[in-house]
Amino acid sequence: MLLLSTGIIKQASAQCPAVIPNINNSANYSAINNAYNIPCGSTTANLSALTTSNRPGGSVLTWHTTTPATTANRIDPATSVGGGTMKLYAAFYNASLNCFSPTKEVTLYVPICAADDDYSATTVTQGVPKTLPTLYANDKYNGNGFTAPNANISFIYELWNTSYATVNSDGTIDVLPSTPVGTYKFYYKIIDEDPDAVKGSNSSIGEVTIVVVAATLPVDFGNVAATLRDNTLTVDWTTLSETNNDHFDVEISTNGKDFNKAGTVKSKATNSTTGNLNYTFSIAAGASGLLSLFLLGFAGFIGFRKRFGKLLTVCFLTLAFTGLYSCTKSDSALVDHHSDIYIRIAQIDKDGKSSYSKVVKAVHR
Repeated sequence: MLLLSTGIIKQASAQCPAVIPNINNSANYSAINNAYNIPCGSTTANLSALTTSNRPGGSVLTWHTTTPATTANRIDPATSVGGGTMKLYAAFYNASLNCFSPTKEVTLYVPICAADDDYSATTVTQGVPKTLPTLYANDKYNGNGFTAPNANISFIYELWNTSYATVNSDGTIDVLPSTPVGTYKFYYKIIDEDPDAVKGSNSSIGEVTIVVVAATLPVDFGNVAATLRDNTLTVDWTTLSETNNDHFDVEISTNGKDFNKAGTVKSKATNSTTGNLNYTFSIAAGASGLLSLFLLGFAGFIGFRKRFGKLLTVCFLTLAFTGLYSCTKSDSALVDHHSDIYIRIAQIDKDGKSSYSKVVKAVHR
């Protein structure tokens, strides 16, 4: 009230709230971002539970779909607000004066919920490309599952090695064959792309587990042994298991590095075979056998000759045929107990692929 000079008392005019609401932080509201994030497990927000630090006396906090605040755009009640990511506006309302304060813009975000994906039960073999099901299968946007591509969300690699695995536009995962054996945990982020969303303000991170195992060899070799007795080389080996195996090639080397096929042994395995299988291969180590090894050496020497000329070729041939002449005198002379012979077994699949046993050195008897 005002006291006039005439002594008459006059009622002062009441004023509408002039302050913009200052909303307090809560479990789902961020005062810094002016954002309300609906949590996973719900699709609506109870805005009426929010409080302010500057509410004028005689006023209440109200919510509106547009600004300036009016009775027509007021959300009432504001206990279950949802439907999508959107801009909302908070104001103070004075009921006695039927007027609203200036508004505060708040972004209401729908829940984005990226669930973890564990692919460890799915066999991923090193060296074999593998595509895993979409990582979005367990994820939800605003309470509902979705497929990708999707205009409402975007995907980014959070902590992810793309040299091991990549994510396609539909969320399926391509594991590269070069990925080493191991267990991997990768992380990705789903981001709200609604036009009302502030970029990056509404997102969720999911974890992906992938296990890469070593390739199972078609043949599991057991013991491999070789003996040289009375100018005969005998190779014995055992297989613990065989899958899709066609045959074995026995390979011989004089240096343990460069091998030459000495013979072939057909696989004994059948679809019903279980347990160990034993194999034996023998070859005479006479003049003809060593001549084969010699020819291998000469084949490798051809490239050497191209670099160092004809003179070395003449020397090589002179020494070689002199050695062969002496070899024909007596097969026993061929077995040099001071030289080494190395053996390995090549396993050949029915589809032509191969793998090898360990390399062993023949024992002289």
